[in-house]
Amino acid sequence: MINNYVIGIQTFVKLDTLKKLVKSLLKCYGIDKYKIIFFIDSINNSLYTNKIDWIEKNNNVKKYLEEIALAFNKYNIEIYSSSRNIGCYKACVELIDICMNYSDYIIFLEDDVILGQDALLYYEKVYEQYINNNIYPCLEAVCSSTWRQNSTENRLTCLKQDNNLDKTLQSLETFNWLHSYEFAITKNIWNKYREIRGSPRGDELLGYEFQKHNKHAILPVIGRSCRIGYNHRDGFSTYYGQISKISEDISEIPESDYFLHSISIYNLLNFSCL
Repeated sequence: MINNYVIGIQTFVKLDTLKKLVKSLLKCYGIDKYKIIFFIDSINNSLYTNKIDWIEKNNNVKKYLEEIALAFNKYNIEIYSSSRNIGCYKACVELIDICMNYSDYIIFLEDDVILGQDALLYYEKVYEQYINNNIYPCLEAVCSSTWRQNSTENRLTCLKQDNNLDKTLQSLETFNWLHSYEFAITKNIWNKYREIRGSPRGDELLGYEFQKHNKHAILPVIGRSCRIGYNHRDGFSTYYGQISKISEDISEIPESDYFLHSISIYNLLNFSCL
């Protein structure tokens, strides 16, 4: 059983996508019972320290979140920020560590994810059915988005296709990879991977760690969320000038290496990790 309901949202300069995320989040069923924790990475000591427009962008993010916390004071909202730029990987770790002080199972979101109205219910029910009881030791995380759609337009269409949560819960798959931008995870599992996730290119390294040890995340065939910031003009991170290098490295990885195993929940009993 989930002891407390906590969502952690990592953000940096992208106010436009953050607003869309917050708008979708506040429409989610069950949001009233959640603590919402925002973590804003700093501009200081980054490539953009002396760029006025970027300073203004991040200040606008902070101002917006403070306004949201005030306007929606019925929700339990907390805002944290770093004193210097630590990059998206370490910011993820900082945020999840904070969240884990409040709950043994938390939902992590980056600031360019849009949620379907039943996304939180999906995270909860999958946890209860497949993670909490530890029937399938290979399952270590829950994702609400699907890898099946190749474009933002297709992902958004998929998100609107089906609001039948029961049907969604009967159409699940697992993959030995973990989405970097949204997932739900328990404290015990997080403690195994936090060091890897906080290192440069930690999202990729964590995926490969899942593959190495045959660990899996559960995904829905019909997504309950989608990411809209793949081609955002402000990118993903200011990780000490590594953006272009990371992009080059990722482009060299064959797509087939990402998802080596795909199964249906219907066939879990025949899966090799059980």
